[in-house]
Amino acid sequence: MSPLIKAQQAISTGDLKSGRRIIESHLRNHPQDPDGLYLLGVCEQAMGNNEAAQDLFGQIIELNSDHFGAHYNLGLLLSSSGRHTEALPHHDAAVRLQPRQFWAYINRGNAKAKLKKYQEAIADYDAVLTQQPDQADALTNKGNALLELGEFQVAQQCFERALEVHANFAPAWIALGRALLAARSFAKGVDRMTQALHMFPDSADAWCILGLCLAETEQLGDAIAAFRRALALQPAHHESWCGLGTALQLVGEFLEAIECLDRALSIEPTYADAYINRGATRVFMGLHDAARADLEQAIALQPADVSAQWNLATILLRAGDFSRGWEYFESRWSAPELGFRRLVTERPAWTGQQSDRPLLLWGEQGIGDQILYTSILGELGKLPQKKIVALDRRLIPLFARSLPDFEFTDLAAVNDGLNFGEQLPLGSLPRLFRPSKDSFAAARHPFLMADPARTQDLRGRVADGRKLVCGVSWSSSRKDTGAHKSITLDRMLTPLASDRLHFVDLQYGDTAAERRALQLQRGIRVQSVAEIDNLCDIDGLASLIAACDIVISTSNTTAHLAGALGKETLLLLPVGKGRHWYWTDYDGNNLWYPTVRSFAQRQVGDWTQPLTDIRLRLHQAVQERP
Repeated sequence: MSPLIKAQQAISTGDLKSGRRIIESHLRNHPQDPDGLYLLGVCEQAMGNNEAAQDLFGQIIELNSDHFGAHYNLGLLLSSSGRHTEALPHHDAAVRLQPRQFWAYINRGNAKAKLKKYQEAIADYDAVLTQQPDQADALTNKGNALLELGEFQVAQQCFERALEVHANFAPAWIALGRALLAARSFAKGVDRMTQALHMFPDSADAWCILGLCLAETEQLGDAIAAFRRALALQPAHHESWCGLGTALQLVGEFLEAIECLDRALSIEPTYADAYINRGATRVFMGLHDAARADLEQAIALQPADVSAQWNLATILLRAGDFSRGWEYFESRWSAPELGFRRLVTERPAWTGQQSDRPLLLWGEQGIGDQILYTSILGELGKLPQKKIVALDRRLIPLFARSLPDFEFTDLAAVNDGLNFGEQLPLGSLPRLFRPSKDSFAAARHPFLMADPARTQDLRGRVADGRKLVCGVSWSSSRKDTGAHKSITLDRMLTPLASDRLHFVDLQYGDTAAERRALQLQRGIRVQSVAEIDNLCDIDGLASLIAACDIVISTSNTTAHLAGALGKETLLLLPVGKGRHWYWTDYDGNNLWYPTVRSFAQRQVGDWTQPLTDIRLRLHQAVQERP
């Protein structure tokens, strides 16, 4: 038996020292034998001596440039140390020398994927799948490349196919979980990761992905438990530290959240998500300078990260750095999960200049946001061009009365067939007209006007002797943040009720059961004006608000409407999730709505202090009445 065969047998049984000793003896007599050098390189590689292995494979290639094994292994070693550009020529050579060796294609595809050459990587994986359609590694790695290209659905199909063939292939399960996260299919992600954990209960990755999906579906207690399970299995799992910190932030445990995010960054200092989430947590703690530094670091690490840009925008706007904030605010169009709706049009964007071409300004989110940005319209009134504003049709009667220099049209019906030459989303107006705090002084307040006759009639119907008439709105139906911003009617009014106050229902939706229960259980009456549909009749709601002396509201459309009408509004705000950037006081005042006063929670879910402060303001308002 030849020495090299003996060495191979020793290496194959794991006896690396014996194999190495045999090969070295052989090479003393045959120092330039490529096969002997190759086996020694394999042995060094198996023993973790990667630099020595690389040198040996390099020697072999100098002796024989067509040695498949040397190119194959050297490419792998270079890729494993992150030197993917250096590895590519060796992967190319391996493919050229043995074009039916599918692992050579997979290795090259993996290197190209690391270099962000995703389409080229997919071509390599497809070369494998042409020969072996069920090859799980190729399917999974192709899916990962598609995921990087944003092709979430096709990526999922690759992972699902890999699992059809190899149901216990762990990398495909993990990749599928990441794809479902990226596609925001959180409920499905919970289901699939639960399945995966039945097979792989010790997978920290699966527990982490489960935690991320649970957090997105508001199952925060279960999410925290999942992250802790992942960390028990793998204490250095930086993604789980980041996920745990983010979940703790959402339940108001800010100090522990910061500790977790710090831990994530101590393990992986270039982890942009941890900087983003630590920045968000610091915002809720009022640490705006530190939050800004975190977000700027995240952008330095990942300049194209939309989440970092959007979060930095909201931080800058909260801090009053409007010029920079509005620049980053434009990132909203790259984040579909934020809910901004882009108008499909070929007409150019307006840059703020006078023109002879009709201008279209269009709403991009809900009614509250449309009201917020239309506070700028008064400054456009003197522009010579025709000005068309596309809004939710429910707003049109109110706006047509308030801003007669503009033409208002139904946002749902707008298209390029409308006569306009330039266009701009309403949310981009501040970039042109609100570059600083001082620029807000140009706004007209109030900028909306309720129907005077209807207001007078309603005042006669809601007035109750000398009582202070308080309009109340307590709930938000917004899908992502509504639960965090809302309060029950009972919780709002029980600590506020007084025989000097008369409450009027401004809440949209069917509130009859809540009002009836409050009166039966607490003896507190809330008057409802049945003829006004607070959801659909916005003009009527505006008159009802105007007929009140004061408004108490959570963060919803009613608060925007009351602020735009110039009504004193006592605004209940959450801490943490659900606190929008525009509800920020500067020197005690809201720049968008000067008559809105904020009363914020001190702790997540605890309305005790803000309601106590509102009660004091109501008592003062009663005393101020003539």
